[in-house]
Amino acid sequence: MSDIGKSEKARSDESGSSENERVLAAAARVDEATRTARRGRIDAADALRARARRRSRSLRIGLSCAAALVVCGLVAITVLAVVDHRQDERAAGQHAALTAARDAVTAMLTATPKDATGYADRIIANSTGAEHDRLSKARDALIAAVSSAENGMSGRVIAAGLISDPTSTSDGARADALVTTQASDPALLGADPDTDVLTVRLLLERVGRTWKTAEVVVK
Repeated sequence: MSDIGKSEKARSDESGSSENERVLAAAARVDEATRTARRGRIDAADALRARARRRSRSLRIGLSCAAALVVCGLVAITVLAVVDHRQDERAAGQHAALTAARDAVTAMLTATPKDATGYADRIIANSTGAEHDRLSKARDALIAAVSSAENGMSGRVIAAGLISDPTSTSDGARADALVTTQASDPALLGADPDTDVLTVRLLLERVGRTWKTAEVVVK
């Protein structure tokens, strides 16, 4: 082979080698770029997943807090409703007991000679326990005393209050009341006939949804 031929062949080999190097270099750059892009996508996906997890966690926390607030609100409303209901029941019980005490004293001090038997039966029916037994034994004496009166007798409640509130609204519940009254004949309650104003303490007991007198004490 001539020197010229050798030279051309060398240049051809160098050119081929250089082209191969460029191809390999380009392939390497593409491969690197691909790996870089892939790593970028992976990193971005990881970041998105992490952000999604944070958002999901925040959402769960927010929903849990909201649910807790709703539950607390419902509990508070329920508690208030129960408290209000109990307060209403307590107030109703107090009113019923106090009304019964006032009515009992008025009934015991109000009588007419023509209705002496009705008077005795009413106050006996409005009593319970030992008081009922005492009045039942004294029934004939009560009828005789009222029948012999020249005029009707009456009583007017001036003031009344509860010494102790009703223990419950069930049968057997008790309450203490103090009643000040003006009476035309205090002797009906065993009080001094010379006084027209007297104070009576009543022990009330709930019987069959009604308050009845269990004890009557003139102060």
